[in-house]
Amino acid sequence: MAISETQREPLRWEFLLSHHVPTRYGRTLRLAVGRRTIRLCARCTGQAVGALTFLLLCLTSVPLRSSLLLPTVQVLFDSAPLLAAFDWLTQSLGERESTNSLRVLSGFLLGMSFADVLYLLLAGKWSLFLAAVFVVALYVAALGVVLKVTGAWRYVLEEHFPGLEVGASR
Repeated sequence: MAISETQREPLRWEFLLSHHVPTRYGRTLRLAVGRRTIRLCARCTGQAVGALTFLLLCLTSVPLRSSLLLPTVQVLFDSAPLLAAFDWLTQSLGERESTNSLRVLSGFLLGMSFADVLYLLLAGKWSLFLAAVFVVALYVAALGVVLKVTGAWRYVLEEHFPGLEVGASR
């Protein structure tokens, strides 16, 4: 059934910076810009800072670029998302509420890891890139299985997409 123009909610531009509804503003960083308040998702802000930091380090340090390709360094980048995955998952399952400091830190590590995968792709390091993509696929599959087994996938969808009614699985 189509939604008429009068029934449609106005576009909320703040979702470009923070995808959290007002009841979850505790998970955001608050910035005062003049008389306005801008909210930034804490974890996403950490991701952006991590990716930019990786980029700046790569652009300014030739020795660093070559050491990024060492297997031990790649294992560190592959394991960096574990903190973000654990923090997000335990919070999504209702086991605990994270802190913004932990969200920013875990997001930073996740952003560094994402930027590393992009670097491997752009550098044409196909075997390392494919290995990193495989690790990402394992993370996604593991999170999916845990959300399915615990039934928390409904809660996660409803939290991130307010107004979405998730029916019972068949």
